Amino acid sequence: MTASTAGKTPAKIYNMSILHLLFGTCWATYFLSYMGRLNYAASMVEIGADMGYTTSMLGLVATIMFISYGVGQLIGGILGDYLPPKVMALCGTVVSAACNFIVAFSGNFTLLAVAWGVNGLAQSLIWSPILRLFSMYMPDGVLYKSLVNIQSSCALGTCVTYLLAAGLVAISGWRTMFFVSGGLLAAVSVWWFIAIGKVERFSASLPAPVSATAAAPAAAQADEPAQKGSLWQILWSSGVILTLIPMAAMGVLRDGVMTWVPEYAVGSFGASPAFSIFLTAFLPLLNLSGVYAITPLRKKMSNEQHIAALMFGIAGAAVAGLVLFGGKNLILTILLFAIITSAMTGCNTAIISLMPAAFTKWGRTSASGGILNAFCYVGSAVSGYGIGLLAEKAGWGAAQVFWLASCGLGLLICLFVAPWWKRFKEK
Repeated sequence: MTASTAGKTPAKIYNMSILHLLFGTCWATYFLSYMGRLNYAASMVEIGADMGYTTSMLGLVATIMFISYGVGQLIGGILGDYLPPKVMALCGTVVSAACNFIVAFSGNFTLLAVAWGVNGLAQSLIWSPILRLFSMYMPDGVLYKSLVNIQSSCALGTCVTYLLAAGLVAISGWRTMFFVSGGLLAAVSVWWFIAIGKVERFSASLPAPVSATAAAPAAAQADEPAQKGSLWQILWSSGVILTLIPMAAMGVLRDGVMTWVPEYAVGSFGASPAFSIFLTAFLPLLNLSGVYAITPLRKKMSNEQHIAALMFGIAGAAVAGLVLFGGKNLILTILLFAIITSAMTGCNTAIISLMPAAFTKWGRTSASGGILNAFCYVGSAVSGYGIGLLAEKAGWGAAQVFWLASCGLGLLICLFVAPWWKRFKEK
């Protein structure tokens, strides 16, 4: 789809083989995007040991990436409602592959920081186009299942990244991890261009009235209506503006915690870098419980804000356990971290995946998803450098207090916004 066809409603697809191709391609692309983004966090301890960088320097690189990713989500999400999703995501994967190759060859801190900042911008071009492609071509029944199921790519992508990094760090050093990530991103770029092109051609070959047939209800037909609603009015009337604060808190707890688990294990328990990375790799597998808890929860709690509040409460209880018992046993500490990140993965699914689908009728799926995701990475950015500096100056106990405060803030605001969001959806 191009800008010149922006006024034309894409035909919904009911052919399951084409829908599987669309979902599988988006799943694989997002899976590998995680590898090309989290490989730095997974290799960070070894990079510091090899290059002589301090904890705060390593955290600064993570923060630069989180900031660039968040800014890119904000801009790319808004542009994503107008620009071709196939081209946007293709640019993201190609540039991200190049940045990974540059880091593999980097020999100084400045080059590492700049390349990883550009990588954040490139990676920000991938999620919003996926949201838009789903809402454009998938019928409602398939859409909501796909929005939940694609979250498994995040968990598995994170798990594979940490396991692969642990193995490569132990065998051949951290640079190999970036070579592998760059090569896989380059390969998936080619597949994305071919597969999404096939999906677009299939939709274009369908008769225009297909979305008005009995098989496709008229109320579910358009991702791009003839007239878009005012973005900021829609975000305000839905309560999404206030939801940006819990999203930042979620970034602190999800990406911030994942970033620092290996360093926490090394600093608090004297674990080796390779072993700490290996243990961290199992967190994302447990995070899948947070993803798939959303489907049964949504049947009992139709309000995504209530689901998010529950997830913040669970994370808060785990952080409290970390404060009380986390310094006593490494395995217990990793399990508590797993509960925190699993709950925040469930919160992510409820708000960043499911909520934007409610904006399809206004043609604002990409913009709402991008803005929500952007503020998640505001929290990630604060946590990247801030937690490293806080742990360096005041110890990990101070970091735990910060995480606990983030849980409380997220819970309270989600409960406050819940009636607001309920009225918006009913309206």
